[in-house]
Amino acid sequence: MKKIQLNSWWSNLLNGVLATAIGVGLTFEVNKLVERHNQQEAQRQAAMMAIYDIDELARKFEICKAREDAFFHVAMYLFAHPEEMATTSMDSLWMTSEYLHYDPATTPEWYDESTEKVFTTSMDAMVHLGDIAFYRNVQECYHLRRNLMNLLAQSATFHHPISDEFITEYRKQLSAADMGIKGMMEHDALVGFVQLMFRQPEVELYLQKYHSRNDTYELFLEQIKLLNQENKFIMNISEQEMKRYVQTHINKLVTATPKRLAGEWEHKHAQKTLTYNLRKDRTVIYTMHTEMQMGLYVHEEDINMSMLTPLVFSAEGQWDLQNDSLIVQFDSATVRILTFDPDLSCLPKSYLDSHRDSLEIQKNDYREKLIQSIKMGISQPEVHQVSISKTGNIMFWEDRTTMPWGEIHTDKTEFIKLTD
Repeated sequence: MKKIQLNSWWSNLLNGVLATAIGVGLTFEVNKLVERHNQQEAQRQAAMMAIYDIDELARKFEICKAREDAFFHVAMYLFAHPEEMATTSMDSLWMTSEYLHYDPATTPEWYDESTEKVFTTSMDAMVHLGDIAFYRNVQECYHLRRNLMNLLAQSATFHHPISDEFITEYRKQLSAADMGIKGMMEHDALVGFVQLMFRQPEVELYLQKYHSRNDTYELFLEQIKLLNQENKFIMNISEQEMKRYVQTHINKLVTATPKRLAGEWEHKHAQKTLTYNLRKDRTVIYTMHTEMQMGLYVHEEDINMSMLTPLVFSAEGQWDLQNDSLIVQFDSATVRILTFDPDLSCLPKSYLDSHRDSLEIQKNDYREKLIQSIKMGISQPEVHQVSISKTGNIMFWEDRTTMPWGEIHTDKTEFIKLTD
């Protein structure tokens, strides 16, 4: 009897130990499976982040290239047909001017290196991505971009022939009548400027080298597109999977509703601040803070002066939401200039003392013209495709415009919610 009890006890002990061992083993294997799954998922997320960034690089570069192509053909036509210059539209004249002028304040969107730095500064990136060939392809795409950026900065073939100094010297020769309300050249002055540019030997050389630049751009696009297609194949990532990634990781948006839109929203860009107070009763108050240049011709000195002028104005109206479109209609009668304060310190003191009254008259005339210009600018309803971040404190506007050269240009504007 005791023997039977001993055997039973020993059997129970063995069964308990075996069950524990199996349980530990199963837990260990399950944990390994979960860890492996999480690692694979992290690798795919990192891969899709890189693929998306390179797709965006190609898309943004194509937009810049299409713009340059269109501008070149306009500029080349005017260069070949100078007799048509006087009747050419303002759009075509500005396109020509922009094509030939380098603006150091403008950085192309495809220069954005924020995602690239994730891969170039982390030694874990190659391991984390899980595939050496994929990692090398990603690095090669970014290497090609850096090479092109260096080429654009260093090669004379890509250097725009017209500088800021060239424009400044020309503007000094213009009278107040040659300048528009916003400090832009009027038509005849712009015609003269384009004609002057075309007389520069550097301009003709720049136009002649268009095809060389274009070949470089085409090769760059072809290379990064092929590499990124290979990336998708290596990581077995479909277009449908990329779309889901964009929706869940890039956009992170929810549908706009009147309740979510109601509140005061602010957008800041350079020297400009826009505020839309979208009230719950569907009325809106719009305010803009900005700086402009007010032109003044000083007869005694025979010079044109440009005065920095802080400007704040407001307008009121109605807003509505139709599907995903925010519609804002202002009442031009509500336009108010709240601040208009030209900086007169640049004027000679003797001129200020002797022309104080006339300066005040000119300031008031300019103010009235400015009001009329603002009223014209807000006469048509604004229509923006709108969405809201999941947090509810960021509003995104997307506006599509067909440019004179046929390109569909998309502007994305981000607003921060100040108050509900």
